[in-house]
Amino acid sequence: MKKRITIAFILIFSLFLAGSTVMIYNLVRTTGNLRYLIGLHEIEDIRQDLFSSIQKVSAYVYGTSMVFTSHLDEVIDNTNKMHNAIRRCSECHHDPGVEAELIETTQMVDLFEEQLSYLITIVADVERRHNKQEEVLQASTDILNRVQEMVIRAGRSIDRKTVQAMDELNRMYILIGITLLATIITAVLIAHYLVRSITRPIDALVDSARRIADGKWGYQTDFKGADEFQELINSFNTMSRSLAHKKELEQRHLEELRSTQQQLIEAEKLTALGTMAGGIAHDFNNILCGMIGHLNVLARQIPPDDEHRKTIDTIEQAGFRAAELVKQLLTFARQKPLQIAPVDLNKCINGVRRLIKDSFDDNVTINFEPGKNLPLVYGDAGQLEQVFINLCLNARDAMPDGGTIAITTSAADLDDTFRARHHDAETGPYVVVTVRDTGTGINEKILPRVFDPFFTTREVGKGTGLGLAMVYGIVKNHDGFCLIESSPGRGTTFTIYLPAGEGKEAGITDPAPETSLKGRTILIVDDEEIVTSMLQDWLEDLGCKTLTARNGKEAVEIYRDGTDTIDLVILDIIMPVMNGRETCRELMKLNPRVRVLVSSGYIMNAETQEILNMGARGFLQKPFNMETITAKLKEILAADASAENTG
Repeated sequence: MKKRITIAFILIFSLFLAGSTVMIYNLVRTTGNLRYLIGLHEIEDIRQDLFSSIQKVSAYVYGTSMVFTSHLDEVIDNTNKMHNAIRRCSECHHDPGVEAELIETTQMVDLFEEQLSYLITIVADVERRHNKQEEVLQASTDILNRVQEMVIRAGRSIDRKTVQAMDELNRMYILIGITLLATIITAVLIAHYLVRSITRPIDALVDSARRIADGKWGYQTDFKGADEFQELINSFNTMSRSLAHKKELEQRHLEELRSTQQQLIEAEKLTALGTMAGGIAHDFNNILCGMIGHLNVLARQIPPDDEHRKTIDTIEQAGFRAAELVKQLLTFARQKPLQIAPVDLNKCINGVRRLIKDSFDDNVTINFEPGKNLPLVYGDAGQLEQVFINLCLNARDAMPDGGTIAITTSAADLDDTFRARHHDAETGPYVVVTVRDTGTGINEKILPRVFDPFFTTREVGKGTGLGLAMVYGIVKNHDGFCLIESSPGRGTTFTIYLPAGEGKEAGITDPAPETSLKGRTILIVDDEEIVTSMLQDWLEDLGCKTLTARNGKEAVEIYRDGTDTIDLVILDIIMPVMNGRETCRELMKLNPRVRVLVSSGYIMNAETQEILNMGARGFLQKPFNMETITAKLKEILAADASAENTG
């Protein structure tokens, strides 16, 4: 572009220089003609000077010799004026013709001057003087005639030269006009070309920038410029692509951030709901435990054939049904599974399929494609079966007119990229279970709430709303996570990710010998009076001596005073002042062989497992009936008796 601009300016300057040269040439010629005309006008001045001088001389020539002699100086002066006028004209003219005429005129003036000299010398001879006067007069007349002829010729020459000069001036004006017009037109054309060459690429870049500002990220201009402008356009297109790529990455990051935030919100919401549900379930289990226990105590006092015994059994069954509902709440609260063992999910799902196949209508088909060489998972087989049962039941309910439930299993190794998209995931090997149905699908407004407890789209009385909540809780309990994809009319797909791991085979233990509780001293540690009173009544009925404590601190003080007499401690976990874990630690300090049976309204969790790892002998979940706790107490005491006998 610089080269083009330079060439354009050189072209304009050359055109201006050519026009200026033509104007200077014509101006020089016109000036010469004007000078020539000025010289011709001087001939007229010579004629007037000669005529004036000759007139003055002639006035004295015809006078008396006395008069002529007295004015001789004036005559000589006028004669000199005639010579000076001719000399001055000769200095102004270099034209050969004019110079020749001036020389001839000079000779005539010299002759006139010579005759005047003769006239001065002739004084006495009148006739001769008269003749000389005639000769002087004739010479002056010849001079005037010759000058007049020169003036006439000069006039004609002036007219001709004037016309010629005017023509040259007109031509010069025309040439000046043409030159200026050509210069202006050329300058305008060059300026237009340069402006288009400069502004068109700039306009294209401005238009592209506006399109990008309007949201068309990555817009590319196809304008073809020259030299530097093409480089600028290429750089702009590269920058636009870079901006589009950065915008895409930014949008992707924002979407990932929103997805992560949504997952965090959902996780926090479900965690909060789980914590609340777990707290409610714990308190409810304590109530159920006291109620069922007192029913057992009451049943021992009524004969088996009494009609009230049937009512008591019905109430007890209702209590355990309520306990099952509470157990679902505890499962959603993500308590740890009860029985950890290696689980083959292919066998687990096959068992579930056989279990539910006959209970489904014939228009519902269950297809299972087990993955080959599927790793084991480490978990609770019963709870995992419950996950797949609930998912299949949910799929059946979503297909009122029948359809297909497709279940597949596979192995996957999750990397950092997958983990970046899913907040709950960890890198490493997983077992993936996909349950897909061809049902009605789930509305996007409802989709985020499907795992909420007690949320259901079914009619009142036709669902508890805990099925998918249990799925979520159990999977989370196994350090896994759930994904769901659905849209109205296209069915729903649940994808379960469970960490793959090597499990340990469960050992087989010999049954412990039977032992009696009569005469045993048992310390009951629980902050719920309904539970302590129920256990106290039942155990005393069996012949046991009981001690009670409302919190861990009281229990430690009681045990310190009766370490040698207390055979077993029934220990609750959630208590004021000192919780079950701290209480167990303090009891172990007092007696490392203390027998502790842990009892809680929660399912076994990390805190419970920690107490068992300290040396507690067993765990019993509330609510329980009296036969269950009796059997557990006998089992612990019998195990210790067997160990002592073996030792």
